[in-house]
Amino acid sequence: MAISPWYEGLVAEKLEQKLADVFQVDYGQVVFGNTLFKNLGGGKFSEVSEKADVATFWPWGIVAGDFDNNGFEDVFLPSGMGYPSFYSENRLLMNNGNETFSERSRQEGIEPPRNGIYLADRIGGRHAARSSRCAAAADFRKDGRLDIVTNNFNDHPYFFQNHFPRKNYITFALQGLKSNRDAIGALVWVHVGNDVMVRQVQGAGGYLSQSSRNLHFGLGERSSVERVVIQWPSGIRQEVRNPAINRWHHVIEQPPS
Repeated sequence: MAISPWYEGLVAEKLEQKLADVFQVDYGQVVFGNTLFKNLGGGKFSEVSEKADVATFWPWGIVAGDFDNNGFEDVFLPSGMGYPSFYSENRLLMNNGNETFSERSRQEGIEPPRNGIYLADRIGGRHAARSSRCAAAADFRKDGRLDIVTNNFNDHPYFFQNHFPRKNYITFALQGLKSNRDAIGALVWVHVGNDVMVRQVQGAGGYLSQSSRNLHFGLGERSSVERVVIQWPSGIRQEVRNPAINRWHHVIEQPPS
């Protein structure tokens, strides 16, 4: 479990023990932080957060997206409790493509906060740690890369512009006709060679947030997409052959002819 380096060692251990005593925590019955469940198929899952190296201390929401467009979805975790708790870092977990993740919040400019870990104004004479409560991802600049915006407790939001090297991508904006207009619930499969990527249009995201309903697929060095299959909420199944990459596609639900 990753603890903020600002409170590593005895300080964190003493504070954690104090909280455990106050709330009568039985460590054998609770799990702190986020968890990751691997889909085993057949309606079964396995909890693999430590094996995948995604366990963090105090996350609020979650944002999943392929931030570096390499074909594997990454994770951003807004974190922290604010006053009177200590500062807890936001986490950027980059997918290694082998069922593990690497924490790169500092390497990629997420941490530390530009204006420091404490708010300018004190509360009760004490420092108040900054805290990000929720976040959303979208291609705000329409350059084929997902940016991140957060909502922070008692503070202004952060807007993290994506400056990863450009790689191929494809994006779909769906519009339902027989289905709901926003296509909430639609599933999209992108077939690239032997690989199949899948996304679903969601009506909600992490805590108090919703990311873009446009479905973004990073392609890495892949130079083409053979076909795209869309399963609309109405039950209609629609196929798009050889869509151009590195562009947005507005797809309207079409009943079978």
